[in-house]
Amino acid sequence: MKKKLNNKGITLLEIIISIAILSSIIVPLYSMFITSQKISNKSDEEFESITIAQKYMEKIKASDNFDWIIKNYSGGTINQSLEDKGYEINIHIEPEDKFKNPNITDYNKSIKYDVLIEVNEKDNDTEVFCNGSKATVAGMNLDIVYNNDIKITQANISIPIFNTSGANIRVDLISSTSDSSIEENLRNRINFNVTNKENKPLTFYFVKEKDSDINYNFNVIDGTVKKYTNIFFGNDSNKDTLSLDYNLYKVIVKVSKSNELITKIEGCKALYR
Repeated sequence: MKKKLNNKGITLLEIIISIAILSSIIVPLYSMFITSQKISNKSDEEFESITIAQKYMEKIKASDNFDWIIKNYSGGTINQSLEDKGYEINIHIEPEDKFKNPNITDYNKSIKYDVLIEVNEKDNDTEVFCNGSKATVAGMNLDIVYNNDIKITQANISIPIFNTSGANIRVDLISSTSDSSIEENLRNRINFNVTNKENKPLTFYFVKEKDSDINYNFNVIDGTVKKYTNIFFGNDSNKDTLSLDYNLYKVIVKVSKSNELITKIEGCKALYR
């Protein structure tokens, strides 16, 4: 007896049904893969943009002497735009009105100091005076020690401190350099090397002209030392009138890509600290 074979094969209808079934499975899987890839790429962009934004925010907040704020500030806000790793970064800085400081007048009464150090930078020389006495600053180093009194080695002076809560030192930075072609790295840079052996704070107030580009290094060797910067001489020729327009600035860093905002962070920068 012969066995009857079925040689009809697969019909067109069966092929269409198979394709429809496969499509119903593959299309959602493909769509899910594409969506997952987009989410992954977006997450990578967000992570990178947050890292970049935090980098610039910390750079601004850590800056000890944020001169370009002062030199560009004229009563409004400051915007700076730049690029980093293909991202557009916008830095917006504006003063916090509620933290505005009135002009500091009569400096001697508003902030009492025990020692006055004057640094006068000239074209090819830097003169240093400590309470009126000229100091010979070898190697541009000024060693200051607070131990019962204030000793300044280079000026060969010892100043008794009667303030039981600590000692205050005012440093006036005066630039009389007329040659603007002198490069910064060729200028004399004075080094303040400070040691506090007392269990009381030693506080420095650095005062300068707004357009001054005099530079210095401040090194705390030991002990508790506070430093206040960005205090400026006013228009008074005797330099007793000081000004500080704002105490606190709001800093906003935005990171975008292809004109689409990805990350925005906010922080504050204290200019008087």
